[in-house]
Amino acid sequence: MMRIISLWFIDFSDVLNLPVDERFPGLLDECESTQCKKFYLKKDSNLYYWSHTLRRMVLSYILGIPNEEIRFGTGKYGKPFIVSGETRTKSPFISFSHAGSAAALAVDWKAPVGVDILDERYDLEYLHDFFDVHLSKLQSQVDIAYSERDMLSFAWVRIEAVSKWCGLGVTSVLSKTSHSSKERFCNLSKPITWMGCNEFLFSPSGYHGCLIFSKMHDKRISVSCHHLSLANKV
Repeated sequence: MMRIISLWFIDFSDVLNLPVDERFPGLLDECESTQCKKFYLKKDSNLYYWSHTLRRMVLSYILGIPNEEIRFGTGKYGKPFIVSGETRTKSPFISFSHAGSAAALAVDWKAPVGVDILDERYDLEYLHDFFDVHLSKLQSQVDIAYSERDMLSFAWVRIEAVSKWCGLGVTSVLSKTSHSSKERFCNLSKPITWMGCNEFLFSPSGYHGCLIFSKMHDKRISVSCHHLSLANKV
């Protein structure tokens, strides 16, 4: 049987700055609503609201249960998980990322997953400093002519996705990674094999993304990609 991992890319750029009274009311739980109000900048509050609201809407659709039955827990390093409700005996593994005016959601019923996206307009100065030691080697290793921005962005989302997959912080992941394996994060011509994981790189318009998943004993695995846009939907 084919194991299917669902990957959702959700674009909410057209509704990001809608007035509060034009939003979907009552979809966030109490903790999420409280967190949404804590942001000092309106753009950060808007990003949190739409990304987490749409996460709930997509999961409600996937699980086939009302939104109010979906409850989340959080791991030590902030990784979200679904707390099984009364109507379900099993919940899927999920991973979630948001950047710019978009979000990515990965769902796997069998094993942990990790997903991360990065807005291509992101200031890469920090990432450049972080990976600078690898760049000279990287230029000779990569078979395809990637731009420096693409290389750095994909390297970063790879590390972040692995971190979310295994439930550790980025620093913890890097501390457990040998020097040669760290270089592999920057080498786009070779797939990541950190602790037996598998990867799926994707590039929706304006973003770089990486999905990390466990192969387990499954011989047939398919990543089912979905693109959801709220343009003209509200």
